[in-house]
Amino acid sequence: MSTEYNDWTAGDSNTVTFKAPARFVFDLVTQARFWPEWHVASHGVGGVTERPYRVDDVIYEYGILEDGSEQHLYWRVVHQEYAKSSLLIDDRLGAGLQYQLTEDGDGTTSFTRRTLYSPDSPFTPAQRAIVAEASAESVQGLHRHITALLEKEHTSLPAVSS
Repeated sequence: MSTEYNDWTAGDSNTVTFKAPARFVFDLVTQARFWPEWHVASHGVGGVTERPYRVDDVIYEYGILEDGSEQHLYWRVVHQEYAKSSLLIDDRLGAGLQYQLTEDGDGTTSFTRRTLYSPDSPFTPAQRAIVAEASAESVQGLHRHITALLEKEHTSLPAVSS
């Protein structure tokens, strides 16, 4: 993580495993267009959505938490290491998303998604608890969605003949 955000704390952390190389998983999880399909609180995205995002890209997200509060987030990608990590920050709200990917030697990738908060984030403890619950449910949705995309890509390719 960028040293600029070392004083930010994790609000929640969720991990899932994919039977695919990290680069394949990374290219899919870093496409914001999929967020509303797997995140329970995400209702719309704009900005860089049609390709994997990169450092300095901005993604607008409209979300509604379970308590009914509307969230207008402007995520800026502040750090990224291809197929290993990504860090998105909304400085206005003092919130961040950290992705970490770890590939084992057999082509299986562990993906961890953390929600981060700055020391002066306006999110209340109650809102952080709602976000944590939504994150846990949503990472399971992410796993289903990305697994289906990976399977579709795998089965749609013709067999390679020698």
